[in-house]
Amino acid sequence: MPPTEDVDPVCGKTVSTEQAKPSVHDGHDYFFCSRDCH
Repeated sequence: MPPTEDVDPVCGKTVSTEQAKPSVHDGHDYFFCSRDCH
Protein backbone atom coordinates (compact mmCIF):
# COMPACT_ATOMS: atom_id res chain seq x y z
CA MET A 1 0.00 0.00 0.00
CA PRO A 2 1.53 3.36 -1.03
CA PRO A 3 1.93 6.22 1.42
CA THR A 4 -0.69 9.00 1.30
CA GLU A 5 2.00 11.52 0.30
CA ASP A 6 5.42 11.30 -1.29
CA VAL A 7 8.02 13.66 -2.73
CA ASP A 8 8.33 14.11 -6.50
CA PRO A 9 11.94 13.05 -7.25
CA VAL A 10 12.29 15.66 -10.03
CA CYS A 11 10.95 18.92 -8.58
CA GLY A 12 10.81 18.09 -4.88
CA LYS A 13 7.11 18.89 -4.40
CA THR A 14 5.09 16.89 -1.90
CA VAL A 15 2.33 15.13 -3.82
CA SER A 16 -0.77 13.16 -2.88
CA THR A 17 -0.20 9.64 -4.17
CA GLU A 18 -3.91 9.37 -5.10
CA GLN A 19 -3.52 12.18 -7.66
CA ALA A 20 0.13 11.63 -8.62
CA LYS A 21 1.44 10.15 -11.86
CA PRO A 22 2.99 6.87 -10.64
CA SER A 23 5.83 4.96 -12.23
CA VAL A 24 7.82 1.86 -11.26
CA HIS A 25 11.54 1.65 -11.99
CA ASP A 26 13.82 -1.16 -10.81
CA GLY A 27 11.12 -2.28 -8.37
CA HIS A 28 10.70 1.15 -6.74
CA ASP A 29 7.51 3.22 -6.91
CA TYR A 30 7.92 6.89 -7.83
CA PHE A 31 5.17 9.51 -7.73
CA PHE A 32 5.27 12.61 -9.93
CA CYS A 33 3.25 15.82 -9.66
CA SER A 34 2.77 16.21 -13.41
CA ARG A 35 3.45 14.67 -16.81
CA ASP A 36 6.36 17.09 -17.25
CA CYS A 37 8.11 15.69 -14.17
CA HIS A 38 7.16 12.14 -15.08
